[in-house]
Amino acid sequence: MALFDRYITAMKQTISATDKVVMSSTKDVEVLNGLQLSHGLSGDGNPITPDYGGGYGGYKSTLSSYGLTGSTPDLFLTGKFYKSIQAQIKGDNVFIDAPSLSYAPDLQEKYGKNILNLTKGSQATYRTGLYKQLSTEYLKIWK
Repeated sequence: MALFDRYITAMKQTISATDKVVMSSTKDVEVLNGLQLSHGLSGDGNPITPDYGGGYGGYKSTLSSYGLTGSTPDLFLTGKFYKSIQAQIKGDNVFIDAPSLSYAPDLQEKYGKNILNLTKGSQATYRTGLYKQLSTEYLKIWK
């Protein structure tokens, strides 16, 4: 096979490997978003601070396994919200949603749209993991 043909084949394999790695990375995004929420952080990096009334904040703080204060929720009471978080790759963007949970829009209304976004730190963690996976795949192709 001529050098040019090997180059074209390797480029096609690189494109295919990139698609495969990126498309399979959605679980990483979902986990990172859940970790943020478990620490009471919104996608902008700020604490989630709703106005709890009637002593609910105190009750909720007794349930938190993360030691969060009563005014910072971890959005984990039954686990349904965390389990419903889904990431999708569309073009150059990653979208996070909770489409299977009927009250997810209510949670976003109460706690802010950013609860389903990644902080800058989580974005960096995601990119680092993605780069490592891509590098491994590229080294296999271009050896």
